[in-house]
Amino acid sequence: MASNILIIVPRFAAYRSVYEFPLGLAYISSCLKCKDMNTDILNLNQDNVNVVELITNKLQTGKYKYVLTGGLSAHYKQIKTTLDTVRSIDPNIKIIVGGGIITSTPELMYRYLLPDYIVLGEGELTIVELINELENGKKVNYINGIGYNLNNELIITKPRAPILELDSIPWPDF
Repeated sequence: MASNILIIVPRFAAYRSVYEFPLGLAYISSCLKCKDMNTDILNLNQDNVNVVELITNKLQTGKYKYVLTGGLSAHYKQIKTTLDTVRSIDPNIKIIVGGGIITSTPELMYRYLLPDYIVLGEGELTIVELINELENGKKVNYINGIGYNLNNELIITKPRAPILELDSIPWPDF
């Protein structure tokens, strides 16, 4: 079983009461939970409290080893704030970012967001494989659909094939 994982849903707009929970993060959560990985979600859209305060309160338990987040290019500022806050609280947490923001311009977003790992394309299978290998202390260079830093250079692996049979993955965890 993997160390504790926190998925952070970025705040999409200040104090909006109506928004759509990101389908990609819901699928990521369900895939991790189906593999018995301890996974929590912090949805920054559910409360009017300052984002930094919400993240700080959640991370103060000190129990998370991985933080996952993602979104679209329009969410850059919110994702950046989330990552900077996580790093300021615990620089040892491994940060993994995915979604359209990464898949569309991986090199640029890696350079500006500085995550430990990026997930390109559909992340449901990729994230489970990545966390498993990290937990087992193995190399990740053979995992398709990721990017990581090696000697100050972004290494991007081969793309992962799309999931053609949607019934092969669990229902999204809303």
